[in-house]
Amino acid sequence: PKTAAKFSNVTANQQRQNGSGNAKRNYERYVELAREAAVRGDDVEVQNCYQHAEHYFRTMNSRE
Repeated sequence: PKTAAKFSNVTANQQRQNGSGNAKRNYERYVELAREAAVRGDDVEVQNCYQHAEHYFRTMNSRE
């Protein structure tokens, strides 16, 4: 199963409740998921996670 896919089922309200809407936290989470996917040898999932991480990286930089 794809790890990142399970995060797409979280509603915006749930994100606010558990704090996962935080850009830095999401960036770090997707970088870690990319590392885990790399260990498994799942190159497609690595790229997917890095693309998500890049989005949150840009979000963090646009707020500074």
